[in-house]
Amino acid sequence: MSIPNKLNRYTVLRTRARFFLSRALLGKVLFAGAVAFLGLLVVEGSLEYYGVLQELRMDAAQAHRPFYWWSFHTYSGTRLKEHFPGAPHEGILKLQLTPAMGYKNMPNQKTAYFSIDGSGLRGSRSPNNAASRVVLLGGSTAFGTGLDSDAQTFAHQIEVVLPKTRVLNAGVIGYESGQELVYLVTELIDQRPALVITLDGVNDFAESYQPSFDRMTHGFANFNVIDDQIAAAEKQFSRPLIEKLLSLHKFLFISLEERMKLGAAAISFPLRQGKIGENIVIAARNYAANIHKMSGIAHYGGARFLCVIQPFRALNNRDDERFGKGYRKFIGIAGRELHRQKVAIMNLNSTKYNKYLKPSFFMDEVHLDYRGNVAMARLVAERIRKLRLLGWFRETQLNNGPENGGRSRGRSRRRRSR
Repeated sequence: MSIPNKLNRYTVLRTRARFFLSRALLGKVLFAGAVAFLGLLVVEGSLEYYGVLQELRMDAAQAHRPFYWWSFHTYSGTRLKEHFPGAPHEGILKLQLTPAMGYKNMPNQKTAYFSIDGSGLRGSRSPNNAASRVVLLGGSTAFGTGLDSDAQTFAHQIEVVLPKTRVLNAGVIGYESGQELVYLVTELIDQRPALVITLDGVNDFAESYQPSFDRMTHGFANFNVIDDQIAAAEKQFSRPLIEKLLSLHKFLFISLEERMKLGAAAISFPLRQGKIGENIVIAARNYAANIHKMSGIAHYGGARFLCVIQPFRALNNRDDERFGKGYRKFIGIAGRELHRQKVAIMNLNSTKYNKYLKPSFFMDEVHLDYRGNVAMARLVAERIRKLRLLGWFRETQLNNGPENGGRSRGRSRRRRSR
């Protein structure tokens, strides 16, 4: 065999060897990819199964004290069954998406634990024209999450302590001050209340600990999450095929991706301590600005206003001291700003209220049981009487500032002249 023929044969054999080696390598790569994909699917399925078991355990643990799992619905009433912010549950409390507040209580609900009327208010009854109408705004504490009936809520207990009142419970779980402001302007001020009460603070404060704080709509819960989901859906259905395939992991591995985000947030938490301090200042100022605006809207509508900063058990819990310190800082900044704006404010975290709001009254860090709501209602009712906020006074004699306990300006001038 001539040398050229030998070289040609060698070249052919080498080419075939490379071909088979590349096929074998490609097969190994594809096999490894398939195994990894199946492994991720197993992990995702395990996390979902673990989540279901965790929900069942929580339901069983709270069987004696119902926790209201929630579910989201469109404005037209369609149940959103895909994963939605914090709500993979078929909850008994139905929340309805709205263009103004993001979401609110779906009207006309009736369960064994609560009722919601046609306006989305909890426990509302036929109006009493002889009573002074009070609007209560806030999140889950105002709504009464975890209570066995409407009669155990803070709103109802205010009516018990102040029989001449008719309290409209406009609390919505998760609400922050921005949503309360919009709710008051767009709907609640039309109820012509004599007094508007906000019972809030914790939700606005908790926002400052979120890794995505910089791109959140402050005072407006979950809007950034809804925004992310709309963007993801747009990418999935209106982009080229390759981009759709590359974004499939966001739909196939939801639980795994959430666990990774939680892990990353936990790892980065010590590194974000300085940033969190800055966030608390921003959140407190935004909260104070929203409360001040609500006070102005209330006065414009002929109503008085009282801001009640909700109690937080972490303030007296050494195991959760870092959040307690953060909440104290939040209250201090917001309180000083509201006092400067002469907004009536009541801080239920003050040490003078500790003997009334006992730690055993808390079902968790923020939600009070029936005894806690009774105690809180009595304290707030006493503050309302002291400031004469329900019309049992001459409007021209009351100073809006909370620092004088509701004394008239004329009386203060006479004391100074003496």
